[in-house]
Amino acid sequence: MSDPLHAAFALAAAVQASDTEAMCAAAKLIEEQYGAGSCRETLRQLHLYFGFPRIVQALNACAPALAEPDEGDQSTPSPTEPRAIGEAVFRELYAEDADKVLAHLEKLDPTIRAWILEHAYARVLVRPRFSVAEKERIAIACLAATRCWKQWESHHKIARRNGVLVEQLLQDLGAIREWIGTDAHREAKRILTALPR
Repeated sequence: MSDPLHAAFALAAAVQASDTEAMCAAAKLIEEQYGAGSCRETLRQLHLYFGFPRIVQALNACAPALAEPDEGDQSTPSPTEPRAIGEAVFRELYAEDADKVLAHLEKLDPTIRAWILEHAYARVLVRPRFSVAEKERIAIACLAATRCWKQWESHHKIARRNGVLVEQLLQDLGAIREWIGTDAHREAKRILTALPR
């Protein structure tokens, strides 16, 4: 596995499939490649795509490979203004698309919009272990696997704004082909190959 982030893709695939053996193997690889605590942090990111029940299942499955939790990292400090902080992070990442996406989320469901800002952006995506580019590459893989194409398109734009080249996204796509399936791979590749380099 040449790219260390591909171990995170393997973990995500195992979590989605509830494959506990594969989770443990991927956890060991992530800890070796990124250092102690990296698998826990990857799982914290993955709960945004697969939910808490699968992440608790994964923590149980990965326990033999995990370092003890860092006492200084038991939780993300609760921001005093989570919605404002989350919106600021959201606006920074979505740039010129922020107003349109926020208005769309508000129209769909104001409560979900608030939760996305207060939790996903103010508490999870601000965590420092992985760079924005790495978090976005993980997001793109998970969103392709779950066929969330509208969100996938938003996140590949964020990734590109944060220095991820189309060539890197195509390499990632090749690495996750078996996980996401032929149809999803074909759709993602069609979109990516049409992008300007």
